[in-house]
Amino acid sequence: MLLGLEGSTAVSVSIAAERLEVSQHHLAKVVQALAHAGVVETVRGRGGGVRLVPDADEFTVGSIVRALEPMTLVECFDSERSRCGLQPACRLAPMLDRAVEAFLASLDAHTLGELWSRPRRLRVLLG
Repeated sequence: MLLGLEGSTAVSVSIAAERLEVSQHHLAKVVQALAHAGVVETVRGRGGGVRLVPDADEFTVGSIVRALEPMTLVECFDSERSRCGLQPACRLAPMLDRAVEAFLASLDAHTLGELWSRPRRLRVLLG
């Protein structure tokens, strides 16, 4: 949301971390994941930092959650690493899988641009 308010202006990770009241180390990891997903770009040098790519407002919220959060609710969702003896007969895992998909589908109905479409209160909160 902070980057959406800033438009094409790059924001340093340290300033963003301060304004968002989060760890700079954590935010650097988030920026790296978002850059890998093609949502942000990093700018080196004086006046550098991170900014949204030009059409970032069209990304879905669901796509961002997928890029940032592992959606493996339980170990058995990862069939290669699962050691659950119940897996061959488990009926819970498919239910949880459908619930995760429904959750992500609801987020796919919204774009990042919606998050900063009414900026007045956000600007106050972010300084």
